[in-house]
Amino acid sequence: MTYEEWLIERAKLVGAQADIQSVIEAIDGSFAGVSWSPVSGPVFSNNGLTVAATAAHLVPANVFVPVSERNCEFVITRRGQWGFLGVGLIRSTQALSPAPISLATVPPGVWLYRSDGEKAHAGASEVVGAGFGDGAVVSMRLDANGDLYFGVNGQMFASPLFTGITGDVSPCVIFFGPNDSPVVTGRFTGLQYSTGPLWELP
Repeated sequence: MTYEEWLIERAKLVGAQADIQSVIEAIDGSFAGVSWSPVSGPVFSNNGLTVAATAAHLVPANVFVPVSERNCEFVITRRGQWGFLGVGLIRSTQALSPAPISLATVPPGVWLYRSDGEKAHAGASEVVGAGFGDGAVVSMRLDANGDLYFGVNGQMFASPLFTGITGDVSPCVIFFGPNDSPVVTGRFTGLQYSTGPLWELP
């Protein structure tokens, strides 16, 4: 399904009859209901879709869903000169505070692909790719088996980086520090590449 087809189907669901375009504008982007959760500390903009670090932060999206086919993207506006960041999933039961302050303290309810090319979960990490920098688009796909796939600029890893994830989960970003003010924008709706449901509100 293309982005335009998805928007039209959404418009039909909300009863659009006379003015499809106005309904499309009303439900597109952040108006579809998913954005970053406004936790204390980071700076938010773009209707809650863009988050900038001011310290070490763990920021989830504002909706948790049971493990199922889901897709989203993370646009890396600025990775930061020395700092690292990671994008991935967080389980609903994972505490948000205190946020991890080092690369070695990724909590057990978080699964990340980091900008240094390592996957990280529950205090363990492993190099799996080249990582990503400024301007990169990191894709994330969760399947119904709880297998979590990542890709950078349209090139997906052939195998999942994590398997067997369960529970209610949400996209997340972790900033390991504020160096050079890293900035990430979430794309949770309207993705043309999607092969399954988007990470929108159920």
